[in-house]
Amino acid sequence: MSDLTIKEISEMLCDPELELTDEEVEELFEKKRQLVLSAELPIKEIEAMSKKPGRDRYIYTLKRVADLERAWTLKDEEGLVGTEDDEGIFYFYIWPYKEYAQRCMIDEWED
Repeated sequence: MSDLTIKEISEMLCDPELELTDEEVEELFEKKRQLVLSAELPIKEIEAMSKKPGRDRYIYTLKRVADLERAWTLKDEEGLVGTEDDEGIFYFYIWPYKEYAQRCMIDEWED
């Protein structure tokens, strides 16, 4: 069970035919949590995705967030960091990996 990917673990947890014990479920959840927390994104993937059109980045983000069951955002002492449109509607951003969020920590989002 040590060489499983995040996606494989997710599939196992959702497979009713496996009939996992409570202990096995807890072990899989813990393994998945450790993999998610330790996942590092290769710089080549970041550079490649940065060159893609917005729609492709959007689809990539949704798929990765669904696979990882985790999203990253930025916040400061006032709360979530984002932008506001002309009508005053606030939007905040999510990223599938912390490395993407860290790359956006510049200018007014530096803190």
